[in-house]
Amino acid sequence: ESRQPCPCGISSTTFEDLDLVATRECIGDFATGAIWSNTECFNCNLTGVTRTLCELVNIDSGAQLASALVTITDNTEELRTEDVALSADLLEVIPTSEVQGDERVTLDILGTVDQLASAPQESIRASQQNTNSSSRLLDILQTVTENVPLEENGTLQFFGESFGLQVQAVMVDPETPLVPDLP
Repeated sequence: ESRQPCPCGISSTTFEDLDLVATRECIGDFATGAIWSNTECFNCNLTGVTRTLCELVNIDSGAQLASALVTITDNTEELRTEDVALSADLLEVIPTSEVQGDERVTLDILGTVDQLASAPQESIRASQQNTNSSSRLLDILQTVTENVPLEENGTLQFFGESFGLQVQAVMVDPETPLVPDLP
């Protein structure tokens, strides 16, 4: 049997992990000859959201990718397991350098993660089980919050449906110990 991931511009590993594959079997034998059977593509019946996510791989700009993701994932009830996994894949490819210099990119990433966290629980559970997507989304949140573009004593606030976040830049005098000496 030959198994090929459904066509998508993103990592085929995600589709293989989710068992979204087209298959065909080698039928016959060595004595009389063998041929490939017809391809079975019933697992490749992708939704419009999934197809749109697959097309995002062609976007070079992290800012444009973040903006597109927050828009596409807006209807959280429609998000399927593969949509959560693909969105995590796409968020992982946004360069940290683009997050550091752009508050809009940061807010779009936070908005996308918030919307993915509001997806149907079965989609989140299956996506985590098959592609470790929830853990990857938490890693993305950590990376984004560590690289928020803030001025001295500046603040960034985000309040979504699933979580809220406030990051504040605090200037510390390098001569002052962070933990005071205890007697």
